[in-house]
Amino acid sequence: MGDLQPGTNWYIRTDQKYLQPKSTQQFADHNQQYVHQKLTKPRVDDHYEFMLEEIVQEVRAGRTNGPFRQPPSWPTTTIAPPGYDLTLLPLPRTEPKVAMAFSIKQTGSDGKDKIRRGEDWRRSGHNSTCIMHDQPFHHTPDHFASLVIQTHQTHPTADMHVWGHDHDGAYRQLPLDNPENAYVLLHTPQGPTLWSHNVLLFGSSASVWGYNRFGDAMVSVSRLFGKVGRAPLKAIYARAHGEVDRAWFFQGRLPKEILLQFSSNTAFVYLLEAWVALLAPLVFEPLLGDFYIQCCDNEAARHAIIK
Repeated sequence: MGDLQPGTNWYIRTDQKYLQPKSTQQFADHNQQYVHQKLTKPRVDDHYEFMLEEIVQEVRAGRTNGPFRQPPSWPTTTIAPPGYDLTLLPLPRTEPKVAMAFSIKQTGSDGKDKIRRGEDWRRSGHNSTCIMHDQPFHHTPDHFASLVIQTHQTHPTADMHVWGHDHDGAYRQLPLDNPENAYVLLHTPQGPTLWSHNVLLFGSSASVWGYNRFGDAMVSVSRLFGKVGRAPLKAIYARAHGEVDRAWFFQGRLPKEILLQFSSNTAFVYLLEAWVALLAPLVFEPLLGDFYIQCCDNEAARHAIIK
């Protein structure tokens, strides 16, 4: 929810889809109407047993909480699903923000049917609370076809293999910042069940952005620790001129213990300039090559680094 931080070097969106978010009150009103409709016209999914079993396993793994009692405004009561040795828990919030669980039928790589649990964070109104100015970069089949063609032209006799991989659980590996806005409703023949998430959730736009930014960070870290020291870097401290066709940026935090040693204004500026000058070439080393120009407009930091 809210303004999501842009990713590094992602494509800038050209539409207005995520630039007119609902206000907090608009979202609350919309979600209340959405949930009321789902409760007054319940439909038990054909694969509710599979989804219920998955949710219970996530509760035991600490990824999900519940089952919870219904809030006072609901027209029906929730239940603890029978057969799982679970009891109804008091609801931490009087008006939870809820999305409906539903099954998704897919065909696996083995040609067999595969059932997955989805949650409708779009119709629930959750996705309409986000502000996003860019979108994650994803490779398409065209990218891989182009790679094969280029590889074949360069190495016409080489054997080429294509494979795929999938991160098990993907978003479910990362923690959720605010669980109070991430409740899920699952209908069963015995009655509705209410749960909440502790980790990122499928179907949420914010999960896509968060997971991809985490992936970018992991790739950068692997490059940093895998390639630093591969070749000596020749640093020239000067002001760069001319145009560039692409720019990168990063941000981070220093531990409090280090900052306390540079608490004066002058010392802090000195530390900041020196830290960035050292960290930037390490992070972007795979992109820089053996020669690069770096700006450093703090004389004390510049002399310290050169020394």
